[in-house]
Amino acid sequence: MRAYRLSLGLIVTAAVFSIALALLLPLLLLYYPCGPALMQRVTKRSPQFVTCHKLAPVLDVFQSAYKPKLRFFAALPLLYRFVIWLLFSTLSAVQRISDRWIALTFVFIVILAIHSLVQPFRKPKHNYIETLYLVNLVLISQLAYVRLSFIRS
Repeated sequence: MRAYRLSLGLIVTAAVFSIALALLLPLLLLYYPCGPALMQRVTKRSPQFVTCHKLAPVLDVFQSAYKPKLRFFAALPLLYRFVIWLLFSTLSAVQRISDRWIALTFVFIVILAIHSLVQPFRKPKHNYIETLYLVNLVLISQLAYVRLSFIRS
């Protein structure tokens, strides 16, 4: 019983740290373009205390491909992955596998719609490539669902 409590405590600790680390970079990427702009609107002054000038070169590696007003989109693929992981792990105990694939396909279609409507990259070629990648993801998800339905029947 004591070993069970110890292992349960370690599992919970590992889960909390894993989720915190998985969300740290996306939240930082969301903060950098949005935080200073929001503080400037709220305080009506230059937000010297909230800018990340020392982190700017590191964050530019992630954000330089996006349009200036859409630099926060660098965090969205990481958040998409987190949402997909969360969806798949929480539904695995409750729903049938076919219901999980339907929900997962719906999430992929929503991601494709967001990207197709916003077109966040500076170069149109990059937007086309990302759209094709997301369409491919939706098609693979659909084919997996069809294959699963065919095997079950």
